[in-house]
Amino acid sequence: MSLLYPPDDAYHAGVPPEKIVFGGDSAGGNLSTALLQFLLQLHRSCAPNELPSVSWNNKICTIPLPAGVALFSPWLDVTRSLPSIEGNVIYDYLPPPSITEKSTFPPDFVWPTDPPRVDLFCEGSALCHPLVSPLAAMSWENSPPIFVVSGDETLADEASVFAQRLARQGVKVVWDRFEAMPHCFAMVLEGLEGSRMCFTDYTDFCKRVMQSPGSINIEGYFISAKTLAKKHVDVENLVDISDQEALDIMRAAQKRRITGKEREGKALPML
Repeated sequence: MSLLYPPDDAYHAGVPPEKIVFGGDSAGGNLSTALLQFLLQLHRSCAPNELPSVSWNNKICTIPLPAGVALFSPWLDVTRSLPSIEGNVIYDYLPPPSITEKSTFPPDFVWPTDPPRVDLFCEGSALCHPLVSPLAAMSWENSPPIFVVSGDETLADEASVFAQRLARQGVKVVWDRFEAMPHCFAMVLEGLEGSRMCFTDYTDFCKRVMQSPGSINIEGYFISAKTLAKKHVDVENLVDISDQEALDIMRAAQKRRITGKEREGKALPML
């Protein structure tokens, strides 16, 4: 809101919403999508052709949507339960739950909490809340364009199910998947040509969504590790996991955590 409506004594003018792009990697992708979902819910609550508003700096200000959202290896499922969490561990440096659940931590004044809490991120009852795990949000209709890039990482299924859902709901989404690359690979393997391609695609999306949003369509590409050749893919059919199946998997993991059949959240890697 401070970007849109800075105070009168600010050193900068307001930034129009069509020049704002939410962006984030890993947990930053979680925050970006959670914020977008919150804004979409505000818009759903309004009458047609009306914008939500709030009192800001003693003024009634409307709350628009951003120009777009750009996500890199987004963490969309806090339960960390979709198949790639274990299935893609060969390509990633993030330890899967099957490894971290064997670790032990000495108790201290911080953890375990009193009353008990199953996850550092949130209460167990909130693990599948759409603003905690955005993958649990079923509707993204009327969303601005979204760019999603990932590797063959443990979070790959989350990105794929999310992009697939966007495309099926008519949201303009650009999906890039880099073969054999780990989580946030372009930041940890900066010297790779594939990393440079990733950043180029990311920044190109951000520029296009502000300068010529009409040029963005639903697009999907699988990028070969050796040749960097781009293969077109159908974004509406990226993975054989339906929206309901993904939600059922997440809720089952949530139940295991709450009932103590799966290790506490402190034993899971934080992104």
